[in-house]
Amino acid sequence: MGQSPAQDLYYGSPSGPMGPSEFGAKTASGPPADLEDALWRLDQEKIRNDNLMHLNRDLRAELDETRKVNESLSGDLQRLSDDWEKLTRQMTDREQLWKAEEQAYSDYYSLEHTKLLNLWKNVAAMKRDFAEMKSATGRDMAQQKNALTRMANQISSGVITAMVTAPSPQQVKFKLIPDHVHFTFNIQLVTHAVNQFG
Repeated sequence: MGQSPAQDLYYGSPSGPMGPSEFGAKTASGPPADLEDALWRLDQEKIRNDNLMHLNRDLRAELDETRKVNESLSGDLQRLSDDWEKLTRQMTDREQLWKAEEQAYSDYYSLEHTKLLNLWKNVAAMKRDFAEMKSATGRDMAQQKNALTRMANQISSGVITAMVTAPSPQQVKFKLIPDHVHFTFNIQLVTHAVNQFG
């Protein structure tokens, strides 16, 4: 298996490491091409490593910034969630309160409507009863008046018949008064009594 240029630089020939004189003899005329290429590659790797380290630092900084932004957004989201839940509870409470008030108003309106309807029915029934009582009272009064009129006529007829058939001593005293005046006086008394009942 062959050795690399760097190993050749260190070991020299395959027989063993180079001595100082041999190393100085080989390097006196200038570094070999493989060494320059190795140094150039080493510089390129160093530059690349530096760039990667710089990129790593930038990415870490961006990651930290992103983490901070994420934490801030998470906090804002949590606050928004809390505010939303609070608003939802308030809206639910207000909706329940509004429904309770609406139900109470509906019950009150129904109760008052029922009271007014019952009152109207009672008033209508009272008016009907009053009209019936008034009509019945009018009929009763008319019947009583007719009965009193018939009674007065019967009394007048009986008095006249009694006076004509069997005059009493008192009637003899009243003979001085004409008969038609006495009859008219009795009729007026009876009519006055009937009018009092009417």
